[in-house]
Amino acid sequence: MALHITVGCMFSSKTSTLMNKYHTLEVRTIIIDFDITQKEFVNGIMTNHTNLKLPCIKCTKLYDIQKYDKTLLEASVIMINEAQFFPDLVPFVKEQLSKDKIIYVYGLDGDYKQEKIGTILDLVPLCDTIQKLKANCSCGNYAIFSHRESSETEQYLPNAKYVPVCRKCNL
Repeated sequence: MALHITVGCMFSSKTSTLMNKYHTLEVRTIIIDFDITQKEFVNGIMTNHTNLKLPCIKCTKLYDIQKYDKTLLEASVIMINEAQFFPDLVPFVKEQLSKDKIIYVYGLDGDYKQEKIGTILDLVPLCDTIQKLKANCSCGNYAIFSHRESSETEQYLPNAKYVPVCRKCNL
């Protein structure tokens, strides 16, 4: 059993990193991707920003999969994308670790205000490895923050425009 966490700002290639890792695994693996439009789990397709695709299960709660899909029982590895949005992330991960699963978690480490988003960071004390990815800021520096180009104050807006920015450009 092991827990590996990959975090970063928007456009830092988290989903692409998941896809690359998936192709190196030689054991039965399940990919779970958050999809706010789903009421329960569905088989779907995960797409990254360069339009690469992988089959996955889309849902809004991780425990929904456990109730309906035997694939979870048969998998040695669980990969969770957009992990910051799953309300049951921490208990689900703890339970799967107790079942000897290897878990890869991918998601945002902060919102547009540089505040914690979801519970992904609560898993850090449990993880074997953690990786923070960076994007490229328009000034040429590495971007570590997600900047939202709108005045709304909700923590996350799915249709808003976000851009990666460095610390200097974020000020």
